[in-house]
Amino acid sequence: MKKTALIMIMSALLASPVKLLALQQVCEMERVSLLRVPTPMAVTMPAGLKALNVAVDERGNMYASFSIWQAAPDGHGAISSPPHLIKYDATGKITRVLSMPSFLSEEAEVTSIAYRDGRIYATALWREGEARSGVLVFDSAGKLDRVIELDGFNAFKVCPGKEGVIYVLGNTRKDVGSDSPTIFKLSPLGKIMVSFSPIVGKTRD
Repeated sequence: MKKTALIMIMSALLASPVKLLALQQVCEMERVSLLRVPTPMAVTMPAGLKALNVAVDERGNMYASFSIWQAAPDGHGAISSPPHLIKYDATGKITRVLSMPSFLSEEAEVTSIAYRDGRIYATALWREGEARSGVLVFDSAGKLDRVIELDGFNAFKVCPGKEGVIYVLGNTRKDVGSDSPTIFKLSPLGKIMVSFSPIVGKTRD
């Protein structure tokens, strides 16, 4: 009798997908806002984020780099803040605002970030009279430890390897607009160990 009743209940549930769905556990979702950060500009609407990049460490902390743009007061064009680099814990709470170098002004852009072995690596484009680019290395406390400038190069992606080796993808400025990217393999101190084209697989001078 009990077996027959169980079969009848399961048949009724399978015949009613709505009832079956109601038995499933509902997962709650928390929305995390990246705009909960101190900014040097009064953000008004319309506004948004640009050049957003994220990285995650082994403890689930998230690192996000971005700039905040908003419409210009005169209604023509847009203005943006200097790049931010923020550390969030696994719940989305801000635990650290990393200090960015002063030369990363409103025109600067952080193009990528990556985490490895307690360090944060970021590629950036900025201007100091002329166009510049390089890799920013932050230590485990979030302090800027090293700036590796790559003359005549636009750095777009960074990938840290074992023992502090750094791989950077970008292109030389004379190659801008062409399909000729370059990968640099850098020592922990920023010395170029080798460079090659990922397209043709040949080393470059």
